[in-house]
Amino acid sequence: DPGLDAAGVRRRFGVQQVHELSGNESHWGPSPAVAAAIRSGLDRLAYYPDPCALQLRQALAGQTGVAIEGIVLGNGSHELLVQIGCTLAGPGQRVIVPRHGFAVFAIAAIQAGAELDVAEVLPLADPEALNADP
Repeated sequence: DPGLDAAGVRRRFGVQQVHELSGNESHWGPSPAVAAAIRSGLDRLAYYPDPCALQLRQALAGQTGVAIEGIVLGNGSHELLVQIGCTLAGPGQRVIVPRHGFAVFAIAAIQAGAELDVAEVLPLADPEALNADP
């Protein structure tokens, strides 16, 4: 669990107003264009979407010039990081994660079956101390 959500913070600390910055949530709600797009698709909510998101990937490829095969979509960075972890790491491999950082780095490595090495925070006085070589 990467941390408490806004409701959890309110309960735990007894505060009313919380601005949660880590969840990429907008306190202003969706843009009018997004709300209109949602309304226009209400009649299709009973059906599963294309699991490959072909139309979205084609649109993104057209906008960015990136080949459609190079576009990977996910439900947030958590899902994408787990996909990357399962693709690049696995049993018998070691993954280095920072002691203080995004918790999903460690979660993704563990889910992939890799061994986890936690890097301690290094003093700024010794920038040469950061050496990833074994």
